[in-house]
Amino acid sequence: SSGINAEYGQVQQHSFGNAQIIIVANKSDLEDQRAVPAQRGKDLANELGYEFFEASAKTSDSVQQTFHSLVSSICIQMADTVNTVSERTDTVPINSSAPVEASCSC
Repeated sequence: SSGINAEYGQVQQHSFGNAQIIIVANKSDLEDQRAVPAQRGKDLANELGYEFFEASAKTSDSVQQTFHSLVSSICIQMADTVNTVSERTDTVPINSSAPVEASCSC
């Protein structure tokens, strides 16, 4: 979990808090070689406030569901961002006919 926490910190630092994150345990088809119990992954995802998926690229198990969940989160965030920007009142419309005063004395 310390490795994930370090990665989490890096993502938050470099994404300005805007990254959409899910936690995916890969290779779910190798149950007999499991290194981390599923419940530990679920607990960590819950602690960080993210969705948790177990998937297998080899068998395609849960890959589409995982991808759709992430894309859905991105779309929701984009819609929220557009709505927030369109609600701002501290901007001047581009087609504004307000006169622009020159501040340069040259």
